Amino acid sequence: EAERGVAPRLLRDLQAGMASGRFRPAEPRLTRAAVSGAVLATLQMALTHPELVDDAACDQLVEQL
Repeated sequence: EAERGVAPRLLRDLQAGMASGRFRPAEPRLTRAAVSGAVLATLQMALTHPELVDDAACDQLVEQL
């Protein structure tokens, strides 16, 4: 049975991005943890300070990641 959820898909996509040269080579599971942590922190900020998280902030997060 295939793994379910976002984490396996994110890991797969990060590995593909590294293999294609789009992302710098790194330990994929550590990269997944960093990306996941940044997204969770942004979601937390959206809940506690919604005025700080708009479309531009989300675009900035994606660019930084």
